[in-house]
This record gives sequence, C-alpha cells and structure tokens, in this order.
Amino acid sequence: MWAALACHGVAEGERNATAARLAGRLLAHGLGGAETFGLLEAWDAQRNRPPLGSAEVERVVASIAERELRKLRGTAA
Repeated sequence: MWAALACHGVAEGERNATAARLAGRLLAHGLGGAETFGLLEAWDAQRNRPPLGSAEVERVVASIAERELRKLRGTAA
C-alpha cells in the first residue's frame, strides 16, 4: 500500500488524509520533521494532481509531529 501511494499519489479529496498517514508513519519510524516534510513535499509536487502545496504539507507534518510528540509524552489528546 505505502509503495503504491509513493509511486502514484492520490486524487483530490484524498491528499490531506494520505499526507497525514504518511507523515505519521515516517515520524513514528524515527524520521525527523524536516526529513518528513522534504519527502512529503516532493511526493506531493511530483505525484498528486493537483498538489496540496508546500504550505499545506508543512501544516500536515507539523500537526502530525505534535501528535506523535504528545504520544511520546503520554499526553495524547
């Protein structure tokens, strides 16, 4: 599933949720926020039509990174 998403992207209406899932997976596996953003920004620009854009990808990664940090702290909301 993850390989297909990376290779093909997703349609409008699925982009934000998919970016959030991918960000969560990458961050949970130890990738840093900057690296996660860089990968998702490239994926979005190259594979999604239309792309979300850098600003939206940045918001998604920041939101998911904050969620992962709350999990680590044991304060998930």
